Formats: sequence, structure tokens, C-alpha cells
Amino acid sequence: MTSKRPNRLIEVAEKFDLSGSVTDVIRHKVGHINETYIVFTENKRGTERYILQKINDRVFCAPKLLMKNIKTVTEQVKRRVDERGGNPKREALNLVNTKSDEHFHLTDEGEYFRCYLYVDGMTYDYVDADMRGRALAMEAARAFADFQENLRETDVNSIHVTIEDFHDTPKRFSDLIDAASGDSIGRRKNAIREIDFCMSREPLANVISDAIASGEIPVRVTHNDTKINNVIFDGGIRKQPSALCVIDLDTVMPGSILFDFGDMVRATTCPASEDERNLDKISVDMGLFEVLICGYLKGAKDFINEREIGLMAASGRVLTFETGIRFLTDYLLGDRYFRTDRPDHNLDRARTQFRMVECMENMAGEMEEIVGRYTS
Repeated sequence: MTSKRPNRLIEVAEKFDLSGSVTDVIRHKVGHINETYIVFTENKRGTERYILQKINDRVFCAPKLLMKNIKTVTEQVKRRVDERGGNPKREALNLVNTKSDEHFHLTDEGEYFRCYLYVDGMTYDYVDADMRGRALAMEAARAFADFQENLRETDVNSIHVTIEDFHDTPKRFSDLIDAASGDSIGRRKNAIREIDFCMSREPLANVISDAIASGEIPVRVTHNDTKINNVIFDGGIRKQPSALCVIDLDTVMPGSILFDFGDMVRATTCPASEDERNLDKISVDMGLFEVLICGYLKGAKDFINEREIGLMAASGRVLTFETGIRFLTDYLLGDRYFRTDRPDHNLDRARTQFRMVECMENMAGEMEEIVGRYTS
């Protein structure tokens, strides 16, 4: 097997305690933040695979604390899987230590790398609203709830905040006001309708944050990036889908399970892409919402409290609103954060999110009824 990547990556891979000799390192297509590679090794049993990642220290400015989080979380999840009689090598991420027994490698150039055992399975970027898509969505929701249940005993104070104010919706709203009033690059005139949309819904930004501040809902260890492509499924298109493992743990930090569930609703229930310009294509599928409720409550029934249940229907609206605010703010500031592929790309993304908010507002009663059906 001929190496398709620079020898430098093979040298980095060889710093880790792998089984066999490294024969190749190839780029993995998944992920937008970190650089991800598949490492191939050869030993007496044949070929084995590992995941090698270069941590983006521009996004995660404290890589050592980030890796401390991941070490804590992965060890706890493995313990819980083992206690239930599961397979910790398939149902949890497993960090591979370096040959010097560290859980990351720091190169002479100041780059941070980590390595995981490879989990063989399938991932999906989106689901359809058919029977198979609903089954996948239900399994993903259960997997994220199980992930949080696995971390119930983890001290939230031991988990470092990897991205400040990540789901601080009132802070995101305040940032939007500043960006709109400052109008540093003159884009405000193009987004008057969207800014007015946000201003008229200011109370929505406070729904979850106020419940946290009042103590009605607890701060827990949460994932904070609950897209379906962060779940690995037991493979096979002809098999009933079964969630194996939750991945992409960089954003695991203190938060509310409503952030996780709400973002799952936002990312899963709309059939159109996140940057769809034809807003007539934007809708919220109630069948997918129902299976998310059903799957999540299967895993969360032993730890979710009544107030959290009471806010489940609203959480999708809050997180969709927050995401739209982030896109709109970035547009007004000149597209500093989100990668864009065309003029007004972030404005298009904001419009899509705000149309989803409108759909959820129109369906609020139906969403509440579905939650009640599974919790009464």
C-alpha cells in the first residue's frame, strides 16, 4: 500500500501505541473543523484502522483542557457500556495513548494530534421522512439520551468549557443587536426584515436560559452538537438501524439537555438544506419530531425532570432561532465565522432558520400534544 499523504503524518501516527506497522495515512472526508485521517496498520491479524485527528487550535484554544474533557468523558462512557454488558470498543470512543503514555501528541511545530480506535459502521448526513428515516432519527435520539445518561455521575465542574457562550442565546441576541447597530460593512440594509423578525421575538432567546438561571432545569454534561452525522450506526442498508456510538466530543461541556434535544429537532426535521433559498421548501416534519421525542425519552426517562419535559416542544424553536441569529450576525460582520460559498450565503442560511421558526410557531400546539402523549 503506497502512502497518499506526507511522511510527516506517518511519523505522527507512529507516535501512538498502535498495533502493527503503519502502512498508510489517508484523508477522511468527514468533519469541517479538525483534520481527520484514517491510519492503516499491518500486523499478524491483518490490516487494522485508526482515526487520527489534528485538533483545530484556532477554534479550540485550549487543546490540553479539551483533551482532558475527552479523556474523562470517554472513560466514563466505556465504564457504563461495560457495566451494561455492551462492547466498549464498539459502543464508545476509545482514545489510543502515545508510546509515552499521553492521550495526545504535541509536535515540534505546536500541532496537537489525537488518535482513536476505528469504529466500523455507517453515518448519515440527513434522514428522509420515510419509515427508514424515522427509524434512524429515533435511534439517534436514543443514542444522544443514552450518552447523557452515561455521564449523569460526571461532575459538571470537572468539564472545561471548550467554546465560550456556545449556547448562550441571550448573548447571541445581544451580539446581533451590536452587529446591526454598528453596521460595520454596510449590510444592515439588506437584512432589515430579518433583523425585525428577531427583534419581535426577543423573549424566545431567554426561554431556556431563564429556566437554567432560576434553577428549574439543571446544568448537565451535554454534547452540544447533536446532528445525526455524529452517531455511528451498525451498518447495512438492509438491516434495522441500530445506533452504536456517539462521536465528535469536542463540544462536550456544561449545558442543558434542551440545547441537545432542540438542536436535534432543528437539524433533523426539515427536509430542505440549511441554505435553501426557496423558502417554500422549508417545513417541519411532525413524524420526525414525534420519533425524536419517542427515542429521546426512551434514553432520558430516568433523569429528565418535569420542567425539562415541559420545554421540549419549545427547545427546537429556541435553538433554530439561535442558529439563525448566529448566521445573521456573521453576515452583518462580514462572514468571519461560517464558511461561505456565495454572496449572501449566511443571509440565506438565516432566512431558512427563521422560516423554520415560523413553521414551529404554527405547529406549537401539535408539538406540545406529541410531547404530552409520550409523558402522560
